[in-house]
Formats: sequence, structure tokens, C-alpha cells
Amino acid sequence: MILVEFLLTSRDVKLLDSICSEIRQVCERSGVEMRGPIPLPVKVVSSQKVKVHRRIVRVESRKDVVERILAIPDLSRVRVEIELKGRVMI
Repeated sequence: MILVEFLLTSRDVKLLDSICSEIRQVCERSGVEMRGPIPLPVKVVSSQKVKVHRRIVRVESRKDVVERILAIPDLSRVRVEIELKGRVMI
């Protein structure tokens, strides 16, 4: 298993929370542990006064579960950064 950290960014907070909920459902069905979503402070782009919401989700997972998460339909509507943190010893 590997520890995967997802940083999700969007201007639409409801969409962001919906995607976090879908990630939780995938993790529960797959029997893997999920930590988060951890809300980060809202960034305001001063030139346009646009609020940008961010969440961190950490998943101890296998490759197939990460692929299922990446296949979530609405995920393409938010910015996703993925960081592999390393192997988790079982």
C-alpha cells in the first residue's frame, strides 16, 4: 500500500465537498483508510476577488483504488494535485 495525498482546489465549495464525499465512498467500499478532507484556508485572488477553496485528502491505498478515485466523473471539474508519500507498512 502507498500513502497518496490529493490536494483538491476549486472556486465551487459545494462541488469540492461533493467530490470529497465520493472519494470517501470509494474508500469505504474498497476497505482502505482515508484521512480528511482537511480544509485549508480560503485563498482570495485579489485582482478578481475570487475565493479559491482547497481540501487535502490522504488515502492509504492500492493502485486500483487510486484509479477508481481518479475515475470519479466530477473530478475533472476541479484542480487535482497528487503526491505519493511512500509505502505504508502493514
